[in-house]
Order: sequence, then C-alpha cells, then structure tokens
Amino acid sequence: MEGFELRVRLEAPSGHPVISSTWDELVHELNPQPTMSDLYGSVIRTTVPAGPFVFKTVMHPGLDVKQPTCITRGQVRPGAVATVTVRFWNRGGCSTVSGGGEG
Repeated sequence: MEGFELRVRLEAPSGHPVISSTWDELVHELNPQPTMSDLYGSVIRTTVPAGPFVFKTVMHPGLDVKQPTCITRGQVRPGAVATVTVRFWNRGGCSTVSGGGEG
C-alpha cells in the first residue's frame, strides 16, 4: 500500500509456523480497510507455546533493494507475554524482543 512489503514468519519451538504471511495481510485481517496508522501501528497478537521461537522478516522497502532475511531468536517463559518489534532498517538489528521473552 505504501510502497513496501514486509514478509513475516514466526516459528514455534517445534519449528512449525505460527504466522507466515505479509504484514498487509495480517493488518487486513484486523481491519479490512486499514488506514496508514493501522499499517504502521497495528499490533498482531498470537499464542506461541513456551520455549524458544524464531521470528523471520524480509523487508522490501519500495524502490530499495530487498533486504536479506532477518532472524530474531527469543525465549518465552510459560505464561509470559513477549513483544517483538520490527524495525524498518536492520542497522543494529531488525527486530527486538522484550517482556516475557529473552533473546
């Protein structure tokens, strides 16, 4: 919509995908007619089994060259909530894990 594409894949401890989609598709599931604020500020919530997880993103920011796959690993304690934040540019890491996750 805004000239970029973000592919998102979240893998549970067993390696099976919990989420495997584009950001646009995930946001459209929340709001069929999303605004720019929705596209940039939506929060996707999903349940992941406790243990290690792998979060993979591939960003294609408009006219720029598609970035390589970014891999963020983390650990979710039982009953905890982890927040993964995606960054547009992978300088210093392309995503962060906070809260109930460790990574």
